[in-house]
Amino acid sequence: MEDINFDELVGSQAKLYYGNGDLNQFQLGKVLFEVVEDREDGYRSSMNNVQIISRDNGDKGTKFLADVTIYSSSSRDTYILKDSTDHQWLEFGTDHSDNWYPYFVFEWTPKDPNELKRLINI
Repeated sequence: MEDINFDELVGSQAKLYYGNGDLNQFQLGKVLFEVVEDREDGYRSSMNNVQIISRDNGDKGTKFLADVTIYSSSSRDTYILKDSTDHQWLEFGTDHSDNWYPYFVFEWTPKDPNELKRLINI
């Protein structure tokens, strides 16, 4: 596994595939990523880093969701993956909206509420 500076991907477009939500994984094109929570953060919770799990994951156990653009949110210190209809499929990072208690974010938002259930049962 290798760390990646996800800031370098902001503004890029890619095909988003569902990874493994339990492991905080998602796939852009053929590259499988994992968002890692900082386990040494005491009572608080934050994102430690983003790692590349595989550079050529193909479509193993994944489901295509949408063509997305990668954005960043400075107010929450998160990354947001949106499609052309402005639907937010995934947000991950650290939410600093509460300065006393920042927290780790990895949140899928399917267009259809039943879609996440289907994805989990791939």
